Amino acid sequence: MRATLAATFLLIAACAAAQLPTEHERICALETLHGIGYAECLAAPPPGPVCGNNVIETGETCDGPLLAGETCVSQGFDGGVLACAGDCMSFDTSVCVNDPPAGDIYALLATHLPAAGQFAQIPNTAITAPVLVKDGDFPFCADIMCNQSYNAFMSWGGMTLDEPRGLWALTAGGGRSNYGGNEIYEFMFESLTWRRRSDPHPLTGAMMIDGTSCPRPSDGPPAQHTYNGSLYIPSKDEYFVMGTASFCKAGTPNVYEFWVWSNPNSSWRQVVNPGYNTAPRAAYDAGRDRVYLLGGGTPGGGTYFWELDPQNEYTIVQGPTALSGGGLGDSFFDNSTRTLYYTTRGWGTYALDVPFNGAIAQEALINQIFGADPFHHAWAFHTPSGDLVNWEGNLTVWRYDPQLDIVTDVTPLTGPHPTIQSTSITDKWEYIPEVDAFVGIYDPRQDMWIYRLP
Repeated sequence: MRATLAATFLLIAACAAAQLPTEHERICALETLHGIGYAECLAAPPPGPVCGNNVIETGETCDGPLLAGETCVSQGFDGGVLACAGDCMSFDTSVCVNDPPAGDIYALLATHLPAAGQFAQIPNTAITAPVLVKDGDFPFCADIMCNQSYNAFMSWGGMTLDEPRGLWALTAGGGRSNYGGNEIYEFMFESLTWRRRSDPHPLTGAMMIDGTSCPRPSDGPPAQHTYNGSLYIPSKDEYFVMGTASFCKAGTPNVYEFWVWSNPNSSWRQVVNPGYNTAPRAAYDAGRDRVYLLGGGTPGGGTYFWELDPQNEYTIVQGPTALSGGGLGDSFFDNSTRTLYYTTRGWGTYALDVPFNGAIAQEALINQIFGADPFHHAWAFHTPSGDLVNWEGNLTVWRYDPQLDIVTDVTPLTGPHPTIQSTSITDKWEYIPEVDAFVGIYDPRQDMWIYRLP
């Protein structure tokens, strides 16, 4: 037996000078140990690869989660989530995405502008299947409640604008017992259409810290109320998101986590968390490349300030610093005046000076007219004037000049307009400087609205 095996290997070695043995030849050489003749083995057809065993075998391009180091980017796309096709012979690029082409990204939006001081509805901009997750899309749909995926928007999910590329994104919205998918949706202003940037993940991760009945997703953040805690960070080309009220059918876990979605890598990662941070609000300082966070610093309430450095994995540079006010609201940073504005439910509107050295001064209460304003009303910063513009989700629009402390009712008197005051607009009201207009969503299943100041 040993002589036969030795002769077999010598035969292969003699041929190696001309050509290395094939995989089939190597297998047949080993099979002789089990009493199978080498020639007999070679004459038999080689066994085929087994697709689905999570091993990339000869003849397979990929297998299950194993992608041989390939990504959507290496396949020629700008991002997204690469998968293996069902036969393991090719890649599934159906969730890979490309950025809008260069050019006037907002040109199509400009064709739908209303008259000054009016609303208009942008046709065919409701988000529907197959972009919006629907029941039956995934084997774990019952766990995350796919039939209620619209609650990613309706359950106090905020959005953030990547202005240069014209992408308006909602990340990991939902939470409580409303919806559990942590996918990303992007509205593309270049085409006025939606796309799903990533898919939801199954709830097969570790249990959340305050209960054994609330599993995490296998990857990425839990679906959660993000309120006004989502930001696009241009220096990193990332979406920063913080939220509260994570998804759980059995209750509402108090999990406060900060996550980042990397657009270049199409992947999630968790970053530093300053601790208890309910009522999240976030603003970006382009001049200093800093993220400013506002939220509840302790379970007792109040408003606290943190400064994070995106270039150092969002490390806390300063904070928590106690500020006035409390409750939920919104925040904006005016780079021209280096002023951080923030609104708080039940208190009013505050201004906080943030000089380039980062030494914040005492904040000032600049207006109380919106002190009783429900937290779900949406605010946007009008860059040319430095004014704050408030939308209630229905017809009512307010304009506030923080320099002169003047509030003006700019509600349209005529023309089409939304009719239902929304309880969950939060950060779905955005100023688009390229067309000097505001876009707003109060129900993603209906066409979005566009508004111009008088």
